[in-house]
Amino acid sequence: MRHILRKRASNQRTRGAITGLAATGLVVGVAAISGSAALARPDHHAALAAAAGKGAHSAGRFQTRRGRFLGIVPSEHSRAAFAASLANGQPPLIYHNGPVQHSSTVYAIFWQPPGYYYSPSYRATVTQYFNDLSGASYRTSNVYASDTQYYDKSGPGGIKNWVSDSVTFAGSVVVKDAVPASQCPNYTMGDGSASRACLTDAQLAAEISKVVAANSWPTDLGHEYFLFTPKQLGDCFGTTFSSGCYDPSATSSTAFCAYHSWIGTATLYAVLPWADQTGGCQYSVPHSPLPNDDGADIAINLISHEQNETMTDPTGAGWYDKTGAENGDECAWLALSTKYNGVGDYSQTISTDNYLMQYEWSNRAGKCVASNTYPQPTGSFSNGTAGTALHWSFTASANDTDDTAFTYGWLFGDGSAMQLSTSPTVTHTYASAGTYTVTLVIFDAHGDQVRVVNSVAVS
Repeated sequence: MRHILRKRASNQRTRGAITGLAATGLVVGVAAISGSAALARPDHHAALAAAAGKGAHSAGRFQTRRGRFLGIVPSEHSRAAFAASLANGQPPLIYHNGPVQHSSTVYAIFWQPPGYYYSPSYRATVTQYFNDLSGASYRTSNVYASDTQYYDKSGPGGIKNWVSDSVTFAGSVVVKDAVPASQCPNYTMGDGSASRACLTDAQLAAEISKVVAANSWPTDLGHEYFLFTPKQLGDCFGTTFSSGCYDPSATSSTAFCAYHSWIGTATLYAVLPWADQTGGCQYSVPHSPLPNDDGADIAINLISHEQNETMTDPTGAGWYDKTGAENGDECAWLALSTKYNGVGDYSQTISTDNYLMQYEWSNRAGKCVASNTYPQPTGSFSNGTAGTALHWSFTASANDTDDTAFTYGWLFGDGSAMQLSTSPTVTHTYASAGTYTVTLVIFDAHGDQVRVVNSVAVS
């Protein structure tokens, strides 16, 4: 694991080992105010205590959905509006007839304008996380596997087309573009420092579009762009402070840590401000919220929140409950079991690395879950020529302990789109002879799935 021993003692002193708010091995819910005592300002906590005494938040919940801004993660003051134990919203999640992601290819954009800085370790920890997710695709042992129960109706004849726990990390880029003129006011961050500039979502979206176009990256529902902004760069939804901003002062009930949205019809993105700047975007844990001994550990929890929500509700018409809460919103800052790796506390192991990440809502389980514990199908497929030499047939075989109906998704290895069928036998015509990697994903009636890959010599 990277960076674990680097400046260990120093980091735990400066960021604070967050203690006293959580029982050993169990992170408390949002009823206890989270954050490092070394970073959180006294006026924040005084204001929160006063607000709680006056019942300031009893009138309504934090709004996790505001127009095109989805999956908004509440910051220090805003999270006090939650009084949840099972879920923050009002589940179950309801399908609203729009698309989901059937796979997720991600890019990381680190915006480092002149005069701002990202440490190489911050970028390395983020890319390590995305690479770990790629290697763990189609496994059931992390929170992403809970997404496979959700679907859209884009299959043949309107049949269910399930989310797949299929993540591909396509790469990252460090962008040195200058910060444009601020369109929102500067404000005080959670650690007491002032923002040097403030950009609106429209300005952030313009930067994402610029980077995507410059790299000729795709813009469709299968790809998502994660924009990381540096320390002391303020982010607001609009031009006013009241529109909602990243980690503003305790007087606002619209403070956020991250969100996801889309540009045009299909450019999916998430905004990840410098989350290590404040305790307001950290879990309270017995030891330290930095299991990789890096500030990027704080961002990873927010990445998971936004990516899982994008997979199940990319453009606001997928899965969310009657309050607008998505699967990540239901579980943000709620209790989760943790372990200690000698450096920091973690709740998930992906590949061989440890991460402190929230759980995700499962309609099937009726609670926030850390993984998919349901039986998965097993299967295989055979192939043989039919008709002309380049016209091939494939026949799948599937078994499951809790389902008997299956849907079959075929990728024939020649660049054609996945072919979804309820029949176990399909045919495909190749343009030329060659050796192709054929992939079959078998989905059961609950969305549980298995991936089978064979090499096929077409002649």
